[in-house]
Amino acid sequence: MRPGGPTGTFRSMKPGDALADYTITDLLAGDGITRVYGARPPERLGLGAQRVAVKVRPGGDDQAFRRFSRELKMYARVADPGLLTVYDAGQHDTVFFYTTEWCEGGSLDTAASLPRAVRLRALVRAARAVHALHEAGIVHRDIRPATILLRSDQTAVLADLGAAHVGTATMTSMAPMASVGFVDPQLLMGEAATRSTDVYSLGATLHRVLTGQHLHPHLDGGDVLLALRTVLSRPARIDRATLSADEADVVAACVDRRAEARPPTAEAFAHLVDDLVERAP
Repeated sequence: MRPGGPTGTFRSMKPGDALADYTITDLLAGDGITRVYGARPPERLGLGAQRVAVKVRPGGDDQAFRRFSRELKMYARVADPGLLTVYDAGQHDTVFFYTTEWCEGGSLDTAASLPRAVRLRALVRAARAVHALHEAGIVHRDIRPATILLRSDQTAVLADLGAAHVGTATMTSMAPMASVGFVDPQLLMGEAATRSTDVYSLGATLHRVLTGQHLHPHLDGGDVLLALRTVLSRPARIDRATLSADEADVVAACVDRRAEARPPTAEAFAHLVDDLVERAP
C-alpha cells in the first residue's frame, strides 16, 4: 500500500506508533540508515500471524518509490525456500517500508550456541538461496550473519535484497560497520557486483559464524574509514587455530583476492559446506 507523504529523514519509532496500518511493537535492529521493527500486521493481509518484521528506510520521490517497489517484486518472484517471505511494501510519511515473515530464531549473528552442524546447514541453505537470486540476475551484496535468519525450527532464510537493490541505497549508505568485514574488497574499490562478490561474502560469513572473528581483526570499532582502509590494505587473517583444515581451506578459497580463484557459484560453495556438515560435531 502507499499512503504517500513528504520525503526526507525519519525518526525512530516506538511501541504503539502506527506505520501505515501496522502497529509497531519493538525495535529489532538499527544499522546504517535502516531500522527493523516488530509490528502487528493489519487484517487485510489475512496472515493469521500476530507479528511481522518491518524494515524501514528514508523515502524519496515517486521515481524512487517505483524503483523500490520494482526491486522488491524482483526479489519476491524468485522461488526458493531459503528466501525470506515478503508480504507487503509501501510509503508512509517520510519513509519507505516493507514487511516480511517474523523469524523467531534470530540470526546467525546470535547463534554461537547452536551446534556447528546447524550453523553450517544454515549457510548451505542461504547459499542455495543466493544461487537462486543469481540465476534471476540479482546480486545480493549484503550477505553476513545478521542477514541469515532462523525460523523456529532452525531452518535458515536469507533476508534482504542487499544494499544495491533496495530503494536508492549505495555502498556509502549501507550499514558500514556491520557490513565492511563481509564485503569483497573489489566491490569497495568500485568494481561491479557479480556472483563472485557474494561468494566472497559467504566465505567471510562462514569464518565469522564458526570462529566469532572477522577476517580483519578490530573491525568492531566505530571508525568507518579505518575499517575500509584495513580491508583494502591488509590480507584476510584466517583463524586456522579454531577452524578445521577443511573449513579454513573453504574460507581461503572464497576470500581469495583473485575472483577467478574462488568457487565459481554460490551453489558450488553450498556443496563445499555440505561436505563440512558431514564432519561437523
